[in-house]
Amino acid sequence: LYGAVVSSVVEETGRYLGLRYLARPREQSGTAVAYAIGHGGAEAIIVGVLGVLSALVVGVLINAGQLDSALDGYISKTTLAQMRGLEHVIGPMSAIGGVERIGSFIFQFALTLVVWRSIRTNTPWLFVAAVAGHIALGLPAWLVVMGVLHVSLWVYEGIYLIPALGVLA
Repeated sequence: LYGAVVSSVVEETGRYLGLRYLARPREQSGTAVAYAIGHGGAEAIIVGVLGVLSALVVGVLINAGQLDSALDGYISKTTLAQMRGLEHVIGPMSAIGGVERIGSFIFQFALTLVVWRSIRTNTPWLFVAAVAGHIALGLPAWLVVMGVLHVSLWVYEGIYLIPALGVLA
């Protein structure tokens, strides 16, 4: 819970400061849209690409039979066993990361527009709403990690994606 709150406050404050002090002072929403695409897109690319690259490296190490020797002493035996389990990941399961990134992009886009509106209309409660929305977005992940919510990855990502699609409506 602490992580969801802190990351939400820090990210939304950074978004606020960027839009407030770095964006050109125009009333046009195009600035907010460009910032939203840049923020959401950069996050999607960085997280997505790093995820794919790390999975690729682990896959190569597993196929070469060198996963244990390459990582022994750097990570716990439990984590090593979990990584060995990636050998059995099937194609459709790999799509889960893409589903998550789509949902994340939509939320990042929407949160940027809410913070922009907060700045342009001088309504601080919209900023608070953006922080609260961000916290709510992080709660399902926290519940899964803490073992409170026991669902498949597809259900979890559906929990994440459905409200994101609702934001578009």
